Amino acid sequence: RVGSVCHVDKLRVDRIPGTSRVRYVVEHSVEGRARLCCIQNPTALFDESLYLKATVDLLDACGEECPVDVDDVDHRLRALRRSVADVAAAAAAAMWACDV
Repeated sequence: RVGSVCHVDKLRVDRIPGTSRVRYVVEHSVEGRARLCCIQNPTALFDESLYLKATVDLLDACGEECPVDVDDVDHRLRALRRSVADVAAAAAAAMWACDV
């Protein structure tokens, strides 16, 4: 499983008028690719308010000429998160089934 390493270049927090909500506007650049080795906090798969932390192997450094399809990367990262969540849910269900 390989994903992109992104650098946040610019972050702006916009308050939504008339509410207590905020919106984050981010500009980023892709720095390279990384292979997922281990998820450090798998509970974050079930709580989107937490950051998912992982151990990764950096695969390459990305220069100006590095072609990246941002939509494809986003789609693949979302699919990976769903897949890992499905596996974690199945493991939890199996663990509960074995608990007598």
